[in-house]
Amino acid sequence: MGISDPLIIEAFSLRDGVRFAAIRGLSHVIMEVDCLELVMLWKTCHNSRSIVAPILLEIGELSDNFFI
Repeated sequence: MGISDPLIIEAFSLRDGVRFAAIRGLSHVIMEVDCLELVMLWKTCHNSRSIVAPILLEIGELSDNFFI
Protein backbone atom coordinates (compact mmCIF):
# COMPACT_ATOMS: atom_id res chain seq x y z
CA MET A 1 0.00 0.00 0.00
CA GLY A 2 1.56 3.28 -1.11
CA ILE A 3 0.85 6.93 -0.55
CA SER A 4 -1.54 8.41 -3.08
CA ASP A 5 -1.94 11.99 -1.79
CA PRO A 6 0.13 14.31 -4.02
CA LEU A 7 0.66 16.83 -1.19
CA ILE A 8 2.16 14.19 1.08
CA ILE A 9 4.34 12.87 -1.74
CA GLU A 10 5.63 16.40 -2.47
CA ALA A 11 6.37 16.97 1.23
CA PHE A 12 8.27 13.68 1.55
CA SER A 13 10.20 14.45 -1.65
CA LEU A 14 11.23 17.85 -0.29
CA ARG A 15 12.25 16.28 3.02
CA ASP A 16 14.32 13.65 1.22
CA GLY A 17 16.06 16.36 -0.82
CA VAL A 18 16.90 18.30 2.32
CA ARG A 19 18.24 15.13 3.96
CA PHE A 20 20.37 14.45 0.88
CA ALA A 21 21.79 17.99 0.98
CA ALA A 22 22.57 17.63 4.69
CA ILE A 23 24.32 14.30 4.16
CA ARG A 24 26.39 15.86 1.37
CA GLY A 25 27.39 18.70 3.70
CA LEU A 26 25.92 21.44 1.54
CA SER A 27 25.43 24.83 3.19
CA HIS A 28 23.79 26.94 0.48
CA VAL A 29 20.54 25.32 -0.60
CA ILE A 30 17.62 26.54 -2.69
CA MET A 31 14.48 24.48 -2.22
CA GLU A 32 12.00 24.48 -5.09
CA VAL A 33 8.66 22.72 -5.40
CA ASP A 34 5.86 22.94 -7.91
CA CYS A 35 3.05 22.56 -5.39
CA LEU A 36 1.55 25.90 -4.36
CA GLU A 37 -0.36 24.30 -1.50
CA LEU A 38 2.90 23.01 -0.01
CA VAL A 39 4.52 26.44 -0.38
CA MET A 40 1.60 28.11 1.38
CA LEU A 41 1.71 25.55 4.18
CA TRP A 42 5.48 26.08 4.51
CA LYS A 43 4.89 29.79 5.02
CA THR A 44 2.32 29.11 7.76
CA CYS A 45 3.57 25.78 9.11
CA HIS A 46 3.66 27.00 12.70
CA ASN A 47 -0.11 27.54 12.60
CA SER A 48 -0.98 24.59 10.40
CA ARG A 49 -3.12 21.60 11.26
CA SER A 50 -2.32 20.01 7.91
CA ILE A 51 -1.39 16.37 7.60
CA VAL A 52 2.02 17.47 6.30
CA ALA A 53 2.76 19.85 9.20
CA PRO A 54 5.03 17.32 10.98
CA ILE A 55 6.96 16.76 7.75
CA LEU A 56 7.38 20.52 7.29
CA LEU A 57 8.62 20.86 10.87
CA GLU A 58 11.18 18.11 10.20
CA ILE A 59 12.29 19.92 7.03
CA GLY A 60 12.69 23.10 9.07
CA GLU A 61 14.84 21.31 11.64
CA LEU A 62 16.97 19.68 8.95
CA SER A 63 17.47 22.97 7.14
CA ASP A 64 18.56 24.98 10.19
CA ASN A 65 22.18 24.62 9.08
CA PHE A 66 21.54 25.85 5.54
CA PHE A 67 21.54 29.31 4.05
CA ILE A 68 18.15 29.25 2.36
